[in-house]
Amino acid sequence: MNPHDLADFAITNTPEGVSLLEFKYMEDKTDYFSTRNKVIIGSGKDDSKGFGIRVLLNGAWGFSATDKLTKESVSETIKRAVKLAKAASLCNPHVTLTEEPIVVDTVENPIKIDPFHVELEEKLEHFVTAEEAARVDPAIQFTNSVYVAAQDYMVFYNSSGTKIDQRITWNGGYVTMTASGNGDTQTRKFKDDMFSTRGWESMKEFDLVGQIPEKAKELVKLLEAPQMKPGRADIILNPSQLGIQLHESCGHPTELDRALGYEAAYAGTSFLKPNLLKENFMYGNEKVTIHADATIPGAIGTFYYDHEGVKAKKLELVKEGVFNDYLSSRETALKIGRKDSGGTMRSNGYDKIPLIRMTNIVLQPDKTGYSLDEMIAETKDGYYFNTNRSWSIDDIRLNFQFGCEVGYRIEKGEITGLVKNPTYTGITNEFWNSVSAVGRPDEMEVLGTPFCGKGEPGQTMYTGHGGPPTRFSNVQVGLLE
Repeated sequence: MNPHDLADFAITNTPEGVSLLEFKYMEDKTDYFSTRNKVIIGSGKDDSKGFGIRVLLNGAWGFSATDKLTKESVSETIKRAVKLAKAASLCNPHVTLTEEPIVVDTVENPIKIDPFHVELEEKLEHFVTAEEAARVDPAIQFTNSVYVAAQDYMVFYNSSGTKIDQRITWNGGYVTMTASGNGDTQTRKFKDDMFSTRGWESMKEFDLVGQIPEKAKELVKLLEAPQMKPGRADIILNPSQLGIQLHESCGHPTELDRALGYEAAYAGTSFLKPNLLKENFMYGNEKVTIHADATIPGAIGTFYYDHEGVKAKKLELVKEGVFNDYLSSRETALKIGRKDSGGTMRSNGYDKIPLIRMTNIVLQPDKTGYSLDEMIAETKDGYYFNTNRSWSIDDIRLNFQFGCEVGYRIEKGEITGLVKNPTYTGITNEFWNSVSAVGRPDEMEVLGTPFCGKGEPGQTMYTGHGGPPTRFSNVQVGLLE
C-alpha cells in the first residue's frame, strides 16, 4: 500500500490524549561487493521496508514498528506504541519538545548516475583495474577493494501537519594494498573514505587507476622506512586524518544525549558537559571554528530533513575556540536553552527510534591561511601524517591516541623521508588549543564514513568529517618505551 496513504490514515487516527504522533515509513536498499586480489569475496543486495510509529503521551515516548503495510497494521502499531508510552509514563519522564515549523516538502539529493542502474560488471571493472594498477612491485602481495551504494527513502508525517517525502542516495569505495618485506608488513588505503551523496559519477570522475601506482610505490618504500622516534614535535594532519580526529574528539562528545548521560553505547559519554556552554570553555584556540553542517552539497553526512521532520542545519559547535553548541534533538535542545532542535535525529531503518547523529563535522578553513606547502616550509621539526590506521579514545572522549598509515618527516621546512607506524596522542582540549595553522579553502576536503555506530541495539549511519590540512604544535608523537 502507498506509504502516503498509510501515513494519512495514521495521522487521522491519532488517539485522544496523544500530544504528538509521528509516522515514518522507510525503504532502504544497499548494493555492495568486496574483492581480494581481483576476485570477488563478497557481494549482495539488502532491502527492507516498513514503518514505525512514535507517540508522545503523558510526557513519555512509545514506539512500535512493523513491515506489514496495511491499515490494520497501522492501527495495531499505534495501539502498541500507546501502550508502551503509558508504561513509560509511570517513570515520570516529562518529555517536552521544541516548537518546530510545519513542513510539506518532497526532496531528493541530485545525482547524475544512479548507482543502482549501473551494472555490477562496470563497477567491478573500475575497482579491479585499480587493483591491477597497484601491483607495481612484487612486495605488494594483497590488494582488496570495497564498494557500497545505498538509498534511504523516507515518508515522514506528524500530527502537527508536517509531511515529508525524502530520498537520499550515497555511494563510495576504496582499494587497500598490503606489502610485505624486510620483516615487516604495511597497508595503505586509497582513496581515503571516498563516500559521498553523489552518484556513480563520483567514482568515475576520480582517477583511481591513474593515481594509485604512486601510492603503491610509496607503500613499498614504507617497508624500509624507520620507525618514528618518540618525543614532541609539530604535526600536520591531512584532511582524512583531521576528519577522523574531528569525528572522535568533537563529533561524538557534542552529541547532547551523551553529554546529558542518556547515551553511552559504543562511544561512551562526554567531557563536554552543559555547564561548559555557560563558562565559555576554550575547546580550542582562536583558529578553531568547527561546524556540524548537514547542508554541504555532495558530502556523505548531508540530508534535507532529519527523522523528526526538522530541516537540516549548519551548527557552530566551536566558534573561534569557544565551545558553542551541541548536536541536539527536539527533546534535548530545551535542556541547554535552545528554542529549536539542532535537526540531527536519524535512525538506521524503519524499526529503530531516531538518535542524535553527526552530520558533517568540519573544521573551517582560514581564507588567508597557509597552503600545505607553505605550512611544511614553516615547520622546522615535525611530521605530516596521512590516513588513519587505528584510534583509541577514553569513554568521555578526552584522552586519545591515533595511528596513521604513513608519516613524512619534516626538517627545516622540507620533507626528508618517510616514517612508518606513526602515532600521536593528546588531551582533546589541549590538542585543539595547540593549532598553529589552518589551511585554505582550496585544499579542504569533506570525507566521512557510512558505518558510524551508535545505540543499543546498534545502528549505523552515514556521517561526514573533514577540513583543510592543519598544523598542531608540540604534540606527543611515537610510542613511549
